[in-house]
Amino acid sequence: MRKTIGKAMAATTSLALALSMAACGSSSENAEEATKVGGTITIWTWEQPGKAFEAAAKGFEEANPGTTVKVENVGNPAIWDKITTGLAAGGQGLPDIMNVGIDYIGGYMDKFPDAFADLSDYGADDLKDDFPSGVMKSATRDGKIYGLPFEVNTGALVYDVKMFEEAGITEDDISTWDGFIESGKKLKEKTGNYMFGINKACTGNANCGDTWQIITALQNSFYFDTDGNITMNGEAGVKAMELIKEANDAGIIIELPGTSDDSSWQVQQGNVATLVDRSYLPGVLKTKFPDAKNRWKVTALPAVEEGGLRSVVPGATYLSVANASKKQEDRLGVHQVRARHHGRPKGHV
Repeated sequence: MRKTIGKAMAATTSLALALSMAACGSSSENAEEATKVGGTITIWTWEQPGKAFEAAAKGFEEANPGTTVKVENVGNPAIWDKITTGLAAGGQGLPDIMNVGIDYIGGYMDKFPDAFADLSDYGADDLKDDFPSGVMKSATRDGKIYGLPFEVNTGALVYDVKMFEEAGITEDDISTWDGFIESGKKLKEKTGNYMFGINKACTGNANCGDTWQIITALQNSFYFDTDGNITMNGEAGVKAMELIKEANDAGIIIELPGTSDDSSWQVQQGNVATLVDRSYLPGVLKTKFPDAKNRWKVTALPAVEEGGLRSVVPGATYLSVANASKKQEDRLGVHQVRARHHGRPKGHV
């Protein structure tokens, strides 16, 4: 429930900032005129977050008569090609608001520094402490904020309660990766089922590196450090590969097809006990597989070492406003509004 509310609040907040720029021309005469919100705002996103966008948009439209939020499901990964093409063309063809992944926004800001509106001008500075500092940092350059978090996805282990019971496995048994692998061997011996899945050859599956990334992040490491030096071949990255190899050699990893929807495919097989994924997944599974209600439970990720980290942020998305959008409020009006509303434009939730 907290996750759902948080996501809706983030969406509504970001929409409010973006929508407060709508429909006011560059000739506003006073602060009252500058606070008016109206017109149609177009958002590019994809299927799953699109549903949350639509729910938040309805609330904003009701609170601000005269506004229309048009949510376009561009698809993932198709959205990245469309955004990149629009940015390379100087913003032509882009929507007003883009749903941008954490693994893309940094590259976009570096390559297209003038592509996104600085949301600091619209009160985003007042909101940055409401989100994880690392996530906010990924959308900030030189003190300017180019995206507000819409989703912050915490890593989690989702497991099949019945399979664990049949194999005699408890959550305490999987508190570390060593214990997780040993439990996987026990599961395979007693039930014939697999512990988790990976598209080992990485043949087209967009998430094929997620498990490695999660295990590496649990050791406070990543593909590169803050100075841009490659670190994936360091001690943490090698340790992650060793654990994955150990699990594979033990025969507890099922091969995922290159074009599969990872979680759905594994659930449909009926022989995979855990999903090394994100904490929102049980809600997705409940929607997709209503007959499997109460079958899946979520717990913390296994630590690499006893007492080590058991939580990471494997993914996040932002709402960014295209600088090419013709629906931005004029800067004079914005500053008048900020002074009047203590930094928060009308329509802010």
